[in-house]
Amino acid sequence: MTGTAVPRRKALVFIDYDMVIRHFVLSGAFRELEKRFAVRYVIHRDSTSPKQGVNVDVDTLRLGDVLRFELPRARMGSWDHLFCTTSLFNQRGTANYARRYQQILDTRPHKLVRLYRVLSLPGLFHVARPIMRAVQGVYAPLEALLRAEKPDIVLHPSVLSGYFINELTQACPRLGIPLVLLMNSWDNPSTKAMNTQLPDRLVVWGPQTRKHAIEYMKMPPDRVLEFGAPQFEVYRDPIAESDVELRAMFKVPAGVPVILYAGVSKSVNETAHLEALEAAIATGAMPRAHIIYRPHPWRGGLVAGEKNFYDVPFKHVGMDPFMADYYKRVADKPDQGFDMADYRVTARLLRLVSGIISPLSTMLLEAAIHGLPMIMFWPDGAKGVAGPIIELGRQLPHFKEFWGPEGIQVCTDGGALPEACRKLLTEHQDPAVRNGLRAHARNYVALEGPRYGERLADLADQLTAGRTARAA
Repeated sequence: MTGTAVPRRKALVFIDYDMVIRHFVLSGAFRELEKRFAVRYVIHRDSTSPKQGVNVDVDTLRLGDVLRFELPRARMGSWDHLFCTTSLFNQRGTANYARRYQQILDTRPHKLVRLYRVLSLPGLFHVARPIMRAVQGVYAPLEALLRAEKPDIVLHPSVLSGYFINELTQACPRLGIPLVLLMNSWDNPSTKAMNTQLPDRLVVWGPQTRKHAIEYMKMPPDRVLEFGAPQFEVYRDPIAESDVELRAMFKVPAGVPVILYAGVSKSVNETAHLEALEAAIATGAMPRAHIIYRPHPWRGGLVAGEKNFYDVPFKHVGMDPFMADYYKRVADKPDQGFDMADYRVTARLLRLVSGIISPLSTMLLEAAIHGLPMIMFWPDGAKGVAGPIIELGRQLPHFKEFWGPEGIQVCTDGGALPEACRKLLTEHQDPAVRNGLRAHARNYVALEGPRYGERLADLADQLTAGRTARAA
C-alpha cells in the first residue's frame, strides 16, 4: 500500500551569541527536536562591526543545516532606547525598580536614562512605545527570510536581549508563526524586557524565574514554562571517576579538602583574592586545604594591578588545568571569544570539591544543586570597575532571593574570609546542610522529570499540531 508522504515539519533556531551555543547547542538541547523536525540553525553575523556575538567556528559544531544571517549591530543598538524604556515601565512599582534604574544608569549616558524614565511613565509610555516601534520598523530581510523558509515554528535561545529578539517578536506574529523564547541566564527574566510583542511561550529555569518573568516582563502566566537549564542537565548524570581519579584529573594533592574559587566575568582582581587564601592556609588562619582557581570562561584580561596567576609562587592554590590555556591566552591579550568550557568537566570538578568561593557567579547556584556550601566573597567598598556592579548585582532579585539558607555565606569583610572557609568545610560534613541546599536549588532550576530536550520537542509538537494537520 502506498500513500502520499506527509511533509516534515520545519523549525528555525535563531542563535546570536557564543554563550547560547555553549548552553544549548553543546548541551544537546535540540537533539530530540532534530529527530522530529527538519531543523535549520540561523546564526548571526555582522560584516559592519568588528564586534561579533558568535566568534566560535560554526563549522566545528556539525549542526547540519546552517544559515548565516546578516543583521547590523547598529540596529540592535537602536532598539536599546525602547528596551530601557520598556524595562523601566515594566518594573515601575516593584521593589526592584530603583536597582534596575541604577543598573541602566551605570551603563548609559545619564541624560538618555533620565529621558527613558520620563517616557516610561504610564501615560507617556503608551504613546511613546508605538512611535518608537514605528521608527524602528520591521527588519525586512528577516521577514523575507521567514516568508521564504516557511517554518512551522521558530525557537530562539536568548539572553532576552540581543540581535534577534525584537525582530522575531515583531515578524513571527505578523506571519502567524509560533515563537518560543528560551532563557539563557539566571538574571534574564528580572533584568530584560521584550520591546515589541510577547512570544507564544517563554521557557524559564524554575519557579523563581517563572515568577520573575510574570512580574518583571509582564508575561501571561500560561505562557511561561519551567523546563530547567539545558547546560545543567549534565548534573543529573552519574560520575564514574573515583576521588583518586578526580584528584589526578585536576592535579590536586591527596588527603586535603578542595575548595573551588570560581571567577567572574567582570573586572575583578582575582589573583589578590587567591593570594589572601594562600596566606590564610599557610599561616593556619584557616584549615589546611587546596584551592582550585577556575577562571570564568569569558573573564577577559587582567585588571589594573592584578598579577598574572603564573607569576605568583602558589603552594596551596592551583589552576583548573582545563582552563589554563584560555587564561594564558587572554590574561595579557584579551580577545572577543571565550572558552567553551565543557560542563561535563565542571560536573566532575563539583563532585571533587567541598565548597565554592566566588565574587558573584551562577556557580553559586550550581554549588547548591550539588549540595555544596558556598561563600559569596566581595569586600564592601572594594575599588575597581567591578565594585559597583557586584555590590548592585548581589541585591538584584535573582541573587537577593538566593541568600539566607544555612550553607550560603555572604562575606563582605576580607578579614572574615578564613573563618568563613572554616565554617564552609564544617558545613560540607553536615548532611542536613547539604540536603537543605539541594532542596533550595529546586526553587531555581527544575532538575526532575523529562529532560530539557524532550520537553522542548514536546512543546514544539504541541504548538505545531494544527499546522501539521493542514500539511497532511
